[in-house]
Amino acid sequence: MGAKTIKGAVTASIIFFILFVIYASLQAYTNRNTIRHLEEIQQEKKELQVTNEKLTSELKEIKQNIKKHPSKIQLKKWLT
Repeated sequence: MGAKTIKGAVTASIIFFILFVIYASLQAYTNRNTIRHLEEIQQEKKELQVTNEKLTSELKEIKQNIKKHPSKIQLKKWLT
Protein backbone atom coordinates (compact mmCIF):
# COMPACT_ATOMS: atom_id res chain seq x y z
CA MET A 1 0.00 0.00 0.00
CA GLY A 2 2.84 2.43 0.77
CA ALA A 3 4.29 2.31 -2.76
CA LYS A 4 0.95 3.27 -4.32
CA THR A 5 0.65 6.23 -1.96
CA ILE A 6 4.16 7.45 -2.82
CA LYS A 7 3.52 6.95 -6.55
CA GLY A 8 0.26 8.91 -6.26
CA ALA A 9 2.00 11.71 -4.38
CA VAL A 10 4.76 11.90 -6.99
CA THR A 11 2.19 11.95 -9.79
CA ALA A 12 0.24 14.70 -8.05
CA SER A 13 3.45 16.68 -7.51
CA ILE A 14 4.36 16.36 -11.18
CA ILE A 15 0.88 17.48 -12.23
CA PHE A 16 1.01 20.50 -9.90
CA PHE A 17 4.48 21.36 -11.19
CA ILE A 18 3.30 21.21 -14.82
CA LEU A 19 0.28 23.37 -13.95
CA PHE A 20 2.56 25.85 -12.21
CA VAL A 21 4.87 26.03 -15.24
CA ILE A 22 1.88 26.60 -17.54
CA TYR A 23 0.53 29.30 -15.20
CA ALA A 24 3.92 31.03 -14.96
CA SER A 25 4.32 30.92 -18.75
CA LEU A 26 0.90 32.48 -19.27
CA GLN A 27 1.68 35.20 -16.73
CA ALA A 28 4.98 36.00 -18.46
CA TYR A 29 3.28 36.12 -21.86
CA THR A 30 0.54 38.39 -20.52
CA ASN A 31 3.08 40.69 -18.88
CA ARG A 32 5.10 40.97 -22.11
CA ASN A 33 1.96 41.85 -24.05
CA THR A 34 0.94 44.40 -21.43
CA ILE A 35 4.37 46.04 -21.52
CA ARG A 36 4.35 46.13 -25.33
CA HIS A 37 0.87 47.67 -25.33
CA LEU A 38 1.92 50.30 -22.77
CA GLU A 39 4.95 51.19 -24.90
CA GLU A 40 2.67 51.67 -27.91
CA ILE A 41 0.38 53.90 -25.85
CA GLN A 42 3.35 55.97 -24.66
CA GLN A 43 4.51 56.43 -28.27
CA GLU A 44 1.02 57.52 -29.33
CA LYS A 45 0.91 59.93 -26.39
CA LYS A 46 4.20 61.51 -27.50
CA GLU A 47 2.89 61.89 -31.03
CA LEU A 48 -0.33 63.47 -29.76
CA GLN A 49 1.64 65.89 -27.57
CA VAL A 50 3.67 67.01 -30.59
CA THR A 51 0.48 67.45 -32.62
CA ASN A 52 -1.13 69.36 -29.76
CA GLU A 53 1.86 71.70 -29.53
CA LYS A 54 1.71 72.36 -33.28
CA LEU A 55 -2.01 73.07 -33.16
CA THR A 56 -1.60 75.35 -30.15
CA SER A 57 1.08 77.27 -32.02
CA GLU A 58 -1.12 77.57 -35.10
CA LEU A 59 -4.04 78.77 -33.00
CA LYS A 60 -1.89 81.46 -31.39
CA GLU A 61 -0.76 82.57 -34.82
CA ILE A 62 -4.34 82.74 -36.08
CA LYS A 63 -5.41 84.76 -33.03
CA GLN A 64 -2.54 87.19 -33.58
CA ASN A 65 -3.48 87.58 -37.25
CA ILE A 66 -7.07 88.29 -36.27
CA LYS A 67 -5.92 91.01 -33.88
CA LYS A 68 -3.57 92.51 -36.48
CA HIS A 69 -5.95 92.37 -39.43
CA PRO A 70 -9.58 92.32 -38.30
CA SER A 71 -10.76 93.80 -41.61
CA LYS A 72 -9.50 90.78 -43.56
CA ILE A 73 -11.53 88.54 -41.31
CA GLN A 74 -14.64 90.62 -41.97
CA LEU A 75 -13.97 90.44 -45.71
CA LYS A 76 -13.65 86.66 -45.59
CA LYS A 77 -16.96 86.45 -43.75
CA TRP A 78 -18.64 88.45 -46.49
CA LEU A 79 -17.15 86.29 -49.23
CA THR A 80 -18.23 82.97 -47.74
